[in-house]
Amino acid sequence: MSAKIEGVDTQDFEDRTVGLVTSYYPDLDATRLPIALDTLKNYRDADIPIVMVDASPEAEVRARFRELGAIVLHAPDLGLATSAIAGAEFIRANGGDRIIKHEPEKTLIPKFADVINEALDVNEAVVIGRTPEAIATLPTTQRETEAIGGRLMAEHLGIPADSLSGGRAFARTGTDELINYDHGKWGDNWMHLHIPIIDSIRKGHKVGGVRVPLIHPEQMTQEEEGDPSFDNKRAMQLQLHTDLINRYLKENPSYKELVEQVKKKAQ
Repeated sequence: MSAKIEGVDTQDFEDRTVGLVTSYYPDLDATRLPIALDTLKNYRDADIPIVMVDASPEAEVRARFRELGAIVLHAPDLGLATSAIAGAEFIRANGGDRIIKHEPEKTLIPKFADVINEALDVNEAVVIGRTPEAIATLPTTQRETEAIGGRLMAEHLGIPADSLSGGRAFARTGTDELINYDHGKWGDNWMHLHIPIIDSIRKGHKVGGVRVPLIHPEQMTQEEEGDPSFDNKRAMQLQLHTDLINRYLKENPSYKELVEQVKKKAQ
């Protein structure tokens, strides 16, 4: 990908950590859009650059993002199925080697950049998990399914911290794994959060985890609590993760032994 994209000036990310989010909001009245705008305000206040790969149909949504200092790429113009890869390639092409990747509604991530950077000082990839107090603020079904999924991912794939949290950070080699994610094989879904992590573990790169108090937005908790459509979504996510475990171990039969060795070293 060229460092120059129409409508986006060349950036200088050398020696800087860069936020990366992908987004889609149907219009300016989307209930979660104000939460994403709060995230951008926190990045601006922390003086951390953030790249947004946005697929929203209304240009005014992207204009709002740019007003708050975000570097916005229009996903449909990039021709890639997985927007996170496009964002990572843009950051790399402009000199960046450290990326914090997360959902736009995780407003507090920029406040923990120092903790995340400390983890990146000794790891190529980092899982940004949540503290028990933060997990308690999730909607009931999400809290329960992500606890099960996280436990299984840790037990069978060795992913640390709270793997279904969605937050990730990558140094140079970890960023390579994200850019090389095979969306044709694994799909344009949550797997792009996990495959770069477990591929890093398999290749012997150091992977770590941190837990930070990412309190779930109350508005989102109220929206999901007791809604069958969201409950079904969480159950489907859990099934996808158990399928990932089975498939990855089948394709990499020696991986389980590697996980046990990593666990022993950590004791």
